[in-house]
Amino acid sequence: VAYAIVTGTVATGAWVVAHECGHGAFSDNRRLQDAVGYALHSALLVPYFSWQRSHAIHHANTNHLEEGETHVPAVAGDPKGDGGLIAKSKIGELPWTVLNSIIVLLFGWPAYLIAGASGGPVRGATNHFWPWAGEQGRHSLFPGGWKKKVLMSDVGVFAVIGLLAYWAYAAGSIMPALALYVGPYLVTNAWLVGYTWLQHTD
Repeated sequence: VAYAIVTGTVATGAWVVAHECGHGAFSDNRRLQDAVGYALHSALLVPYFSWQRSHAIHHANTNHLEEGETHVPAVAGDPKGDGGLIAKSKIGELPWTVLNSIIVLLFGWPAYLIAGASGGPVRGATNHFWPWAGEQGRHSLFPGGWKKKVLMSDVGVFAVIGLLAYWAYAAGSIMPALALYVGPYLVTNAWLVGYTWLQHTD
């Protein structure tokens, strides 16, 4: 557990470097910047170009209740909003807060990448690995040439997954990969979700 916490925290620093690459703030050399961002994000199972695009949309629509890309609050009358309110009323505020925090910190990031969780309603259920998911009209998350970039991003992520699978095969057990990669990976994701959650809520 201590290894996962320390290594996952250090890997969060790599995530931040990749974030700066996605913003165009890492280097004046775009090829170097994209190469570093692609390698780091792929190692952390994040599709680099997909995230680069969705993150730019997020910044362009921060706090917009319909067009926001992430951290859009659920509202009463919406199934997500009503579901949370019902759960909180049934189990109590403190248990709901603890349960919701665990769910969001452990599964929030993959849920966002795979199903657009916490995104605004105009794009529907987006997917950072499949550019044809969600709205394909005016509010398409990956219009035009971005679809090809999403697929390029998939190559990096699936290459890392393949390496992890080979590692488990060569070791004769999945346990080394779980202990040395998945544990820190979950800590990195918890940091990512935790600090962005704090930035986007009051």
